[in-house]
Amino acid sequence: MTHSTAVNDFISTVVLEPLAPFDFERPLAAFYATHAARTAAVPSSIGRALLGGLHADRVAFAFAAGYRAALCALVPSRVGPDVRATLCVTESGGNHPRAIETTLTETDEGLLLQGQKAFCTLADDATLLLIAAREGERDGRPSIRLVCVSPAQIGVVIEPLAPLRFVPEASHALLALNTRVDPAQVLEGDGYTRYVKPFRTVEDLHVMAALSAFAWGASRRWLTAETQALELLASITTLGDLAGRDPSDAVTHLALAGVLSTLPLALTRVVEAIESHRAGSPDAMSFCERFRRDLALLKIGDQARQQRTLSALSRLRSGG
Repeated sequence: MTHSTAVNDFISTVVLEPLAPFDFERPLAAFYATHAARTAAVPSSIGRALLGGLHADRVAFAFAAGYRAALCALVPSRVGPDVRATLCVTESGGNHPRAIETTLTETDEGLLLQGQKAFCTLADDATLLLIAAREGERDGRPSIRLVCVSPAQIGVVIEPLAPLRFVPEASHALLALNTRVDPAQVLEGDGYTRYVKPFRTVEDLHVMAALSAFAWGASRRWLTAETQALELLASITTLGDLAGRDPSDAVTHLALAGVLSTLPLALTRVVEAIESHRAGSPDAMSFCERFRRDLALLKIGDQARQQRTLSALSRLRSGG
């Protein structure tokens, strides 16, 4: 199944099938268990992100579905639909290769992974940690590898951080590593250029698809006029098409920038419509209050996105 086919199937589902009421009592683990079962036979990562957003009752759950679908797309050989993976890159100095001080070294007893990660998304709920680690240098630059680690391994310590003021249900944690790894746990290729750098784009595609589906699902549940959310269709269709493109391509970046420039307003309009039409419903008003709070999620990474767009324009102008 292509991403475009998955989008078509999703749109048919939204338009034709009734949606169950929101269950505001579910914790993330319960949501994700249901989501994994629902999408086990869905081969498209975008399809899984869309279905996750559609059945999420809060932004944090939609984000989690999109984030983990993105990792399925990035590392399909290790991250299946039932794997709760987390990419661990950021350290105290940032996430650039030179800021990565976690090391992967060869010792007499085998490979040793040592270091600390400062901000690991959904780590305390993960079944697989993808660790960016420095393996010496090559041509004067840090050589980064991506290492697959189980949270249950000896020498892996996860320390939860305080919740953010928005999407508080999406946890973050510190990670301390002093653990032995097998060569089979180390992914092939350059860890930064092959995995970490393209993930910024892959994540945006899947998370924004999930959030668009979340807003559309909210519109279907709270509003009688389906046309309130039809503008989300353009975003969902475009994101599905872009998911099939090279995530490093300049045109992919520019088209994604176009979606990201209009999506916040589209999501806000859904909130405003629900507030206007369901003002007498305490559940609807509480939902909208959380939705507005969590829209701050869209601003995370804005500076990197702007740089990505400028770089894409520069490459196109230079013929690169």
